[in-house]
Amino acid sequence: MSQDKSKSGTSNASTNSAGSTPLDPHSMALGLPTDDGSMTEATFVTSDDLPEELRDTRPTDDGPKTGLVSEFRDLTFGQSAFLVSNRETSAVSRSPIFYLTTLIIGLVVIAGLIFGVQRANQQSGEAGSGTIATVGMAQQAPQIEQQTGLKVHDTNSPEEAEQAVRDGKADAAFIVDPTGMGAPTIIALDKKPTKVLAALGSEPEVTYLEQPAVSYEVAQPVAIGLAGLLIAGALTLAFAMYGNLRVEKRHRIGEILAATIPPKSSAVGRIQGLTTLSVVYVLVAVALLFMGLSVTSYTSQAIAMLPAVGWFAALYLMTVGATLALFLWASNIVGRRARQIAIGVVCALVIVGAFLSLVFATNPAVMKVLVYVPFTAPVANALHFLGANAEWWNGLLAVGISLVFALIAVAIGAASYQANLLRGTGRETLSASQKKRLKERSQDSSADKDSKDSKGEKKEKKSAEVDSESDTDKKKVGAKSSAKAGKKPATGDDK
Repeated sequence: MSQDKSKSGTSNASTNSAGSTPLDPHSMALGLPTDDGSMTEATFVTSDDLPEELRDTRPTDDGPKTGLVSEFRDLTFGQSAFLVSNRETSAVSRSPIFYLTTLIIGLVVIAGLIFGVQRANQQSGEAGSGTIATVGMAQQAPQIEQQTGLKVHDTNSPEEAEQAVRDGKADAAFIVDPTGMGAPTIIALDKKPTKVLAALGSEPEVTYLEQPAVSYEVAQPVAIGLAGLLIAGALTLAFAMYGNLRVEKRHRIGEILAATIPPKSSAVGRIQGLTTLSVVYVLVAVALLFMGLSVTSYTSQAIAMLPAVGWFAALYLMTVGATLALFLWASNIVGRRARQIAIGVVCALVIVGAFLSLVFATNPAVMKVLVYVPFTAPVANALHFLGANAEWWNGLLAVGISLVFALIAVAIGAASYQANLLRGTGRETLSASQKKRLKERSQDSSADKDSKDSKGEKKEKKSAEVDSESDTDKKKVGAKSSAKAGKKPATGDDK
């Protein structure tokens, strides 16, 4: 059989070599016909011949530019920031802390309404230091002080008495009718001088030099509530963002975002989303405030509050945005101690700035400065507009200053976020005290290891000694037993 196969193989080879058409090895392997020149046209496969799941679904060049990621188009800065903004908003809005803060704000507004309405109805208190400005009554001043218990600040004209009230030297001006026919007039700045009226024993009509838009009894608790709203809204969202950043850094999610979205647009998107979410706090507080004032028959007071609340809302958004940007900057500082200090400073700025305006509410000179300082501007401008002591351009200028400050803070926060992300979160540098503690711990651990090794060696020596002693004891016992066996008496055969 093998000889036949070899013969057939040689015969085929001879015929192929003798023929005109050589054999194609590819056609021999695949069993396909050889190309003899008759196949001149190539067959192309179009997309219609492919299954739908294998077709190229990319949009054409003339397609609509919607900016969707699925269309394989590069996102703009605004579109990237918008995507991150939606992601951050949805993540924080589902957290229990957000709902708890909203509930607390609502309860605080209701408590402030109850306290303010009760205080306005009572109209009692010890407002002022008990000083009155008089005109041409220097001789009767000791008698008036003895009868009323008030301090007398005598002036030469009613204009000087009014100026003393404006400067805070007197709580009210007591102007007597020169003809003696009319009743005396009480002139106050912007609130009722209850202590002066109680000392005089009568309540004549009070003339206000600066007629407040909202009564002092209602304006004060409203201002305290606005300060609490600013602190709760800004710090709650700031700490929520800080927690998300730490989680992303721990699980290296930031690198994934940086691979698809520019870091600066991601930072701006975070601030934008949480600032937009802070509007919910303002809407809840304002809705409860106006509903409560309307139910308690203070509709006119609610309408008078509209300018103050409007300017507060605008400045509130600027302050929240600046706080978020500063928290973003602080969260990217290398070093745990430095990071904690930076966050503490930002928290102090927010809290002190909110309550500083309440402390200096009766000092016009200080309030003129506080209305333009970013962190004190929201509450300070609200107090100014509640007391009808501000012009429309005061609020506009304060908003402009706060906006510039917020933009600078956003730029700083975005730059720090980008730098920290691009360096791969870096290696935190250790302080001298931390290095010293680490060195002491390593020395203690090595000393413990040495002591354990020495104890182990001692135990091994003791066990070896015990084993050797037991061996010697066994040998002694064996020797004694063999000696006894040798000393045994002879048997009957010996006899």
